[in-house]
Amino acid sequence: MTDPSTTKHPTKHDSFFSLPLLYALIIGINTYLDPRYPSLQSASKDADDFNDYLTSKLHVPGHHIINLRDTDATRDTILNGFEDLKNLLLIPLLLLLPSAMMVVV
Repeated sequence: MTDPSTTKHPTKHDSFFSLPLLYALIIGINTYLDPRYPSLQSASKDADDFNDYLTSKLHVPGHHIINLRDTDATRDTILNGFEDLKNLLLIPLLLLLPSAMMVVV
C-alpha cells in the first residue's frame, strides 16, 4: 500500500503545470446598452476575479487572456476575441507541428 504522505502531488513547477495550456476570453457586463436587459451588480467584478484566479492560481500568462467589460463587450469585439484566441492557439501548434494540417472552426 502506498503511503499518502510520500505521494508527490503536481505543483506549478512541474512541466505539465508550467505549459501555457489555458486561454480565456472573459466577458463581464454590468450595464447593457439595450434597456430591455436589467443592469447587474457584479458581473464585471466576477470577471475580474476570474481573471485573477487564472493568473494567480493557475498561472495562465496574461497574454493568453482577453478581457472585455461593459461597453467594450460588443458583438464585434467578442467575435474578434474568439478569432484572436484561435490565432493564439494556432501559431504555437503550427510551430510544434510544422508538417501537420489543422482546421480550426
